[in-house]
Parts: sequence; C-alpha cells; structure tokens
Amino acid sequence: MIRLFTFHFRSNPVWLNWIYAVSAVGVTAWLDYLSGPRILLSVFYIIPVSFASWFISRKAGFITAVLSESAWLVTDLFLRPETVPDVYFLWNAAVRLAALFLAAYVFSRLQEAIRREHELALVDGLTGLTNSRGFRERANVEIDRMTRLGEVFTMVYFDLDNFKTVNDTLGHQRGDDLLRSVSDILQSNLRKVDIPARLGGDEFAILLTGTRADQAKTVLQKIKSQFDLLMKTNNWPVTVSFGAVGFEIPPYSVNEMITLADQLMYEVKKSGKNNIAIRVIKDRRSHGH
Repeated sequence: MIRLFTFHFRSNPVWLNWIYAVSAVGVTAWLDYLSGPRILLSVFYIIPVSFASWFISRKAGFITAVLSESAWLVTDLFLRPETVPDVYFLWNAAVRLAALFLAAYVFSRLQEAIRREHELALVDGLTGLTNSRGFRERANVEIDRMTRLGEVFTMVYFDLDNFKTVNDTLGHQRGDDLLRSVSDILQSNLRKVDIPARLGGDEFAILLTGTRADQAKTVLQKIKSQFDLLMKTNNWPVTVSFGAVGFEIPPYSVNEMITLADQLMYEVKKSGKNNIAIRVIKDRRSHGH
C-alpha cells in the first residue's frame, strides 16, 4: 500500500502535488479552528510540510512551512480574539516556524539519501553501467511508455566470445579492464535516453529507446567495429555476438524481451560468433517464433 501511494505521488505533475500540500494546510487549519482552543491539532501541520519536502522539493517544504505557520497564527488569533501579539507571541511563532523548517530539511535530506541509495543499488560497481535490477526497472518503464504512446524500441543482448580465456591466461585484472573498456565504448556511442547494462559476467544488454531494428543495426555496427579495434589493439582473443530484437508492439514482459534477444544472440554463436542478428516483432503472432 505504501509503495502504491509513493508511486502515485511521484508520478503526479508538480502542480498537482502542490495542490495536495496547500489543501492539507487548509484542512489542518480548518480542523484546528473547529476543535477549539482546548484540543491541540497544530502539530498536524507537519504533514503537509513533510509531504511537500518529500514529493516536491526542499524549497517547497520551506514554502509550505511558511504557509503552515501563517495558517497557524491566523487560527490562533481567531480562537483567541483577545490575544494581542507581543514579544512572547512572536517568539512562539518563530520557534514553531523553525521547527517546521527543521522538519522540511530533515525529510528532504532523508528522501535524497534514500534516492541515492536506491540509485547506487541499480549500478554495476565494476563498469558503472546499470545492473540487472536497474535494467529491469527501466525496461518496465519503457514497456509502459510503448503501451501508452505507441513508441518503439530495440532490445539488444550480447556477450563476449572467449572472455574466459582472458581471465584464465591474462588474469582477472585484465578481464576487468576489458569489461570497463566495453562500458566506455557503450557510453560514448549511445544517447542518454538509451539504457546500457551489465547483466552479469560478460553479458550485456542495451535498450535503444525510440529506435527501430534497422536503425539499431547501424548503431551496433559502429559499436562492434570499435569493439573489434579494442580487442585487436590489446591483443585480446575476444569477439562479440549480438542479438537485437526490434519491438513494434509492446512485449509481454521484460523477461520476454531478454529471452528473445538472448536466443537470437545464441543463434549467432552457433553460426560462428562475432556477428549481429536482427529480428522484428510486429504483431502477436511473431512473439512465439
């Protein structure tokens, strides 16, 4: 349930979350007024402040804190019309505002720390590419985008032929150097909207967003030529086999995307390795072939 609410608010446009935050301030002030001076509800102003800090920004939390304290003051004056603002009244207002500012700051820092930890959990430590978990999360977003907007993408799966030979004969350090070099080539040849990932070992994936299979082939040929040059320059006995599946309709799942591209890549391996195979999924009938 918590994840559902979090996803809902994070998916909202900023203006809608602002409406929620301001409305929460108004509702809290109204309930505080209705409850009278004997029942203290003012503490609940921390709810819109924390909401704005978490789902909009730290600055939004500070602004909501000012709105909350203003509503708090107005409510107090209505509940106690005989009250004349004096130094104590102003001091209490300043302390409450400082407390709300502190809440906004703490919630925004906590949100940043959680987001940073989540992002780190989705990155491969050796290559800096997205890891398997991160790739699946982002691929699910692209499937949803295709379903809603009718966009296309190409799923690429590849691994390094004879990579084990490098580890066995030259050592794992050289193997790690090779994997990092592969990552550098991918990142320098792909757009920011594309999703390169290391799925594990010497297995990699690329999700080319908004890219048809014929366009993907051009990109992969360029990447492959740089891979070939890298291996030749370093005298590494390694080649690369690619399987690329262009989806013109949404796949059933991320697992299906990966499986189809993986199968195509193994067809390349069986036919001699060091090549690129392309397939296009245009309708549901082509999913199972």
